[in-house]
Amino acid sequence: MLNEYMTIEKNVQAVSSEIGFRMAIVSGIKIRKPDLALIGTTSLKMTGPERTYNAIFDLCIEFLSDRIKSEIVRDTVQKKREYAQAGVKEYFILDRKGNHTHFFRLNNGQYEPIKPVDGVIQSDVLPNFQFRIEHLYSRPEMSELINDPVYKHYVKVDLQKAEKRIEAEKRKAEAERKRADEEKKNAEAQRKRADEEKKNAEAQRIKVLALQKKLAELGISVE
Repeated sequence: MLNEYMTIEKNVQAVSSEIGFRMAIVSGIKIRKPDLALIGTTSLKMTGPERTYNAIFDLCIEFLSDRIKSEIVRDTVQKKREYAQAGVKEYFILDRKGNHTHFFRLNNGQYEPIKPVDGVIQSDVLPNFQFRIEHLYSRPEMSELINDPVYKHYVKVDLQKAEKRIEAEKRKAEAERKRADEEKKNAEAQRKRADEEKKNAEAQRIKVLALQKKLAELGISVE
């Protein structure tokens, strides 16, 4: 999803675990290298080959290590505390088993859970980035998400536009077909009215001729 997102949001930068950032926290200075980090549109950008980011990442993502309990504690307690003290605005913990998957947002120096709305998590630091939690595990093809309004801002946008054009063309063709059908019905109704008027006129003419004949037989002349 992030790959799709970053093809649209060019001003967001992704940082791999090879690059760390310097944190001034209560225990001192520490360098952390998150599994994945994001730099938002309004933050200092990385340039050149440096291996340490000279600011604070906006969003840190850790893929939970769960071989031993201490690894779980490191990601869910220690790093969470450190990132909050350093000022990382959002912190996502992704657990393949789902037991410790959490999404946090910094508020007054403390992390608060990001409350999903209808199962959707929305980032504040990445414009228009949102996703359904279930899709982290079901891992659908991106093409399956193009009709989901959650992903309308960044997933297969060109394909979304193409499908909308196709749908618009279908609606236009259907509207034109309906107009043609309506015009055909109106023309048919007008033809029937014209035929009816012709029949009525012919019937009236026959009546007049019959009346004239009858009057002639009675010796009454009709001028």
